[in-house]
Formats: sequence, structure tokens, C-alpha cells
Amino acid sequence: MTQVDLALDLGLVPNTPRAGRQADPTTVVFERELTEADLAMPAVRPQRASSIKSLRDGHHALARVLATGSSEAEASLVTGYSGSRISILKADPQFQELLDYYRSQSIEVVADMRARMASLGLDALAELRDRLEEAPDDFSAALLKDIVKEMADRTGHAPQRGPASVMQVNVQLGDRMARARERVEAAQLTAPKTIDAE
Repeated sequence: MTQVDLALDLGLVPNTPRAGRQADPTTVVFERELTEADLAMPAVRPQRASSIKSLRDGHHALARVLATGSSEAEASLVTGYSGSRISILKADPQFQELLDYYRSQSIEVVADMRARMASLGLDALAELRDRLEEAPDDFSAALLKDIVKEMADRTGHAPQRGPASVMQVNVQLGDRMARARERVEAAQLTAPKTIDAE
């Protein structure tokens, strides 16, 4: 095992007076030798104190923007905070708690909004059904067709737009080519014949 000498000569540290509050005198006390077990222990990092003295409206606004999934650049444009300040705030424990709070709130708000939209959609369908049953003559054939197309589209039964539309284009192209051939043949029959004289 390699030993390292950590002896310090504290007499070499200059003791010059400085402006401001005077430091307490430094005292060094030998407690025990370090062992291999001490070296194997993970370093314990002190928890950083919050740099935010009090949460302000700007902090809340920034946390709400970041909670929606916006990037730091987008949040900077919205809130006016610089990118470096946003990075500092994101590392702050107090701001992280605020951000977590708004993230949990946004999940609840989105879930609540979806539930309300679904409920509103069901109410609208029920009202449409009631009106259709009470006065079916008030609905034109075109309106009924639009309703059916819209409902089919929303439930995954929209008209297919794949090979059928391509075939229709090809059929139309084939018809146009046939008519063009007929015109060429007709023009050849009526055109004066030329004879090559050699």
C-alpha cells in the first residue's frame, strides 16, 4: 500500500488581515489514520441550498412553460429569462419542486380536458340523435351524408384512398390514349398520300 504524507506546515500560510468579517482561527486536530475502508466509501456531497430567496410570478411562469414540455429556448422566449438563468434555476432544488408540481398539474389538466371533451362529444351526439328522431325531415340528404362521412372518418371507417384512386386515374389515362389513337388513325386515312420518287 502506498502512503501519502499529508503533513501541512500551517506556519507558511500568510496571516494577512483582510477587509470584511474576520475569519475564525483555524484549528487542526488529528483524529485517526485513514484506512482502506475510508477510501472505499463514496463521497458524500452536501446538499445544495436553494439560491431562490422567494418564489415569484416569473418562477411560476417559467415552471408552467417548462412543465408543458417546452425547450429551454422556447421558455426563454416566452418568459424573458436567459438560457443560462434557466439552467441555473433548473438545478435549484426549490425550483425543481415547483417544476414537479406543475408537471403533475398539467397531467391532471390534460386528463380532465380530455374527459370533458369526450363528455361534450357524447352530449352533442345524443342531441343530434334526439333531433333526428323528433324531426327527421329537417335533415337534408346532403347533411345526413356529411354526418355519416364524419362519423365514419372519426371511427376509422373513412373511404379508402389507395389503389382505387390510382386505378381510376389509369382508367382515365387509358381512355384518353385510346381516343388519341383513334384520332391518329383517322388523320392517317384522310391525309394525302405522298409518293417518294427516286
